[in-house]
Amino acid sequence: MTYMDRVFGQAAKLPHLPDVVMELERLTRADGVDDRLLARTVAKEPGVAAKVLRLANSSLYFRRGTVSSLEEAVRIVGISDFRTMVLASCAVAAFPKISKFDLKRHWTHAITTGNIARLSAGHAGTEHEDAFTAGLLHTVGVLLLHVTVPEEAQAIDQQVPAQDFIGRVSAEREAFGFDHAEVGAELLRRWKIPEVICNAVRTFADTDQRSPILPTAVRLGSSLATLSAQGLIAGPLLEAADSELLERLRIDLPWFGRKLQTALDSVDDVVSALTSS
Repeated sequence: MTYMDRVFGQAAKLPHLPDVVMELERLTRADGVDDRLLARTVAKEPGVAAKVLRLANSSLYFRRGTVSSLEEAVRIVGISDFRTMVLASCAVAAFPKISKFDLKRHWTHAITTGNIARLSAGHAGTEHEDAFTAGLLHTVGVLLLHVTVPEEAQAIDQQVPAQDFIGRVSAEREAFGFDHAEVGAELLRRWKIPEVICNAVRTFADTDQRSPILPTAVRLGSSLATLSAQGLIAGPLLEAADSELLERLRIDLPWFGRKLQTALDSVDDVVSALTSS
């Protein structure tokens, strides 16, 4: 039995998303969707609804305590962002606890990645909420490996620097014959996440000049998130950024520098909104 068989052969350990995610995906892709219907759909899951409201009032959307209902949240942030908030809430809740693993630190990296990917992909003309989702979920495969093959995953933890998920890929390939990006992409496909996001998660660590904007933005976000975890702020982060990635994303450095600190400043607020019970 291969490691991949071991990971996905343990049906009882595989995390699932609630039905509200698929229902919302169906509703929001239709024409003329009713805000009240979207709100009622999410309200069926009180825990999800509470996190969505916290997100709508977070600094991710530059708000503090002004959105009081789900229907209002749809109107203010828009259908695409609302769908993203529901998916983010459910994805984080799918991994409530992992033994010997710092989930808060993990989600801090993931949300930092998502914020930076959202910023850079939006500037390059790609759907910014897809970029945030791909960034948020780009390391979900690491979580699944810790759930299904914990001893081996913890051994990889000892081999690579903390939060260096790009560097982690090569260690996983040597140990398993595959990496967390492949595992994460497969999990997202089983969750019925759009293929463009699955592909970005699968390929973010191996981007080149031919790669689409989305995985390139996720790679930039992940690399800067790793440096951010070491205490670097926007200015030094920008100096340390991979110039080739910035060029591929056609990023205007003065603009990016001004926006980057704002993206970093919202991370703790979003982590709190998503991880609070």
